[in-house]
Amino acid sequence: MPTSYRSRLESLRYRLRQTRSICSSLAFLACLLIAANAWAQADFVTYFSGSVGGVGKPGGMAFDDDGNFWVVSESFPTAASARTRLNKVSNINGTWTADEYVSDDDFFLFYRSDAPETGDTNPFWQGPQFGIPSSFSLNPAPLTIEVPTGSGGTTLKTYAAGELAFWTDAMPDNLAEPVSNGTVNRPDAVKRLVRYDLRKVDNPFAGISGPTSDVPDFANASDGNGGVFGATGVADWNDVFTQVISAEQFWQASGGIDGGDNFGRQLAWSTDGQSIYTVDVSSRHGGIYKIDATGVGQIQQLWDDGGRDNSLPGEPDSIGSEPAVLHTSVFDYEPNNPGVGDQIITEGSFDSGNSGGVNVFLDTGSGSVTPAPLFTGAEFREFSGYDGEIDPEYFAITADINGDLYLYEERTDGLYRFDTQRRFAKIISEIEHHEYQISQINQRSTDIFNNLQVRRTMVDGIERTELVYLEDGRNFATGAAIEAPVGIIVYDTGDFDRDNDVDQDDLNLFSAALGTRGEGAIVDNYQFDLNGDAIGSNAAAIVDWKDVKVLQQFANIPNGDANFDGLL
Repeated sequence: MPTSYRSRLESLRYRLRQTRSICSSLAFLACLLIAANAWAQADFVTYFSGSVGGVGKPGGMAFDDDGNFWVVSESFPTAASARTRLNKVSNINGTWTADEYVSDDDFFLFYRSDAPETGDTNPFWQGPQFGIPSSFSLNPAPLTIEVPTGSGGTTLKTYAAGELAFWTDAMPDNLAEPVSNGTVNRPDAVKRLVRYDLRKVDNPFAGISGPTSDVPDFANASDGNGGVFGATGVADWNDVFTQVISAEQFWQASGGIDGGDNFGRQLAWSTDGQSIYTVDVSSRHGGIYKIDATGVGQIQQLWDDGGRDNSLPGEPDSIGSEPAVLHTSVFDYEPNNPGVGDQIITEGSFDSGNSGGVNVFLDTGSGSVTPAPLFTGAEFREFSGYDGEIDPEYFAITADINGDLYLYEERTDGLYRFDTQRRFAKIISEIEHHEYQISQINQRSTDIFNNLQVRRTMVDGIERTELVYLEDGRNFATGAAIEAPVGIIVYDTGDFDRDNDVDQDDLNLFSAALGTRGEGAIVDNYQFDLNGDAIGSNAAAIVDWKDVKVLQQFANIPNGDANFDGLL
């Protein structure tokens, strides 16, 4: 990039304004600092970097009603400094501070355990020392669970919303499966879904004090060397963690085929908050699964999606998108189906049909689901201008309280909205995402939007939708990375001046930015690109007649109204 252009970017086009986001009672009580690019279709929200308190590279994250982020870091067993740990990151008097809740030592003991209630762990087994946590989610509704008391009995305990966390682990099973006595494989000890009760795990060596008066409270946590360090009155590793689903239970649910799973995508909750939906992307176990969040080992495969179209090299084995879940009472995306229940919304696939598009699976509680197309790959191509040979793929999908869908599509590397009126609109394009990265680390990074989630946030006195995702990409040439939760404030399509309406002022701004087909826009005008197309990958956005056609769906612009005054 020419020096003069970079200078112009830095001096003119990163007009970062600071505003206090007064968080609504529905979402946050803490105040958050928003860094907003004036030119962007949606404002990016920078919270903290992965260097805060040694949080490290995040594998999954969630936020609670008090404005805290819970971040579980991922590590790889071959890394010299491999660690898996969990931090609660809070904004205290304007400064983000990390508080370590679970150390790598405790993760090590838990991952090597085949029976947490007995406190047994086996650090000398062949097999994993760490996992790859790849999602993290707090329970959205109260859950009543039978838990051990620690003294041999059990009791029913009700956890309020936000008092439990669940995470999936994506460690490949050939690395995750412990081997006892040098010969016995233990898929029953491979943690695929874990429940955590948010207590601090007591670990003096890590400087963590974890007193507790809650249950479970065992006194038998083992160090694996014959020593027992567990005690009542403190939260040990085997008090706070529960293995909900093992690899073996997962394999049995998908037909009993051993190994080869790819289970680790972001969780989606049923609308009653009692069950978890998730997907596997592998050819052996691909499909949609439903897990009882109140129990252990209770998993069913709703849709078998393990087929593959081998005629299309590079195509995914199965459904790979983080699923969205929306109840039919909020909005029914399949009105011809009289059934009532949760709509599971994922990308299409070879087995489910509609490859390149998005499907709806209605769960009425019967134990199985059937796909119905929501939109096709051809419809998305027509909107976005994508003409690549490989079908569009949707890495993450989520829904807001009104039923609008938000999708990260991997081929265009854009984030889009598909609303209840079946209208597409770009939220963030690839080039806008890269401009944000440059504003933070002075260079571009990768484009993946992980752990995509939705909440409502107050911005300038107006409640708006915010998309929160995990910015965990890295520039492999330099090592620079943001690696932390990032938010995107979503504005109404066409509200270019951010005053909460689409009026003549907005149309005048759009008219001044409009160019011809194939003409790249300047950075200040990227927000007027409403379909996310560009001259090429990592190149300038295009603002042309295709964006007029998008805007016409949201504003009063008749065909032929060349000056956008509403008159012919």
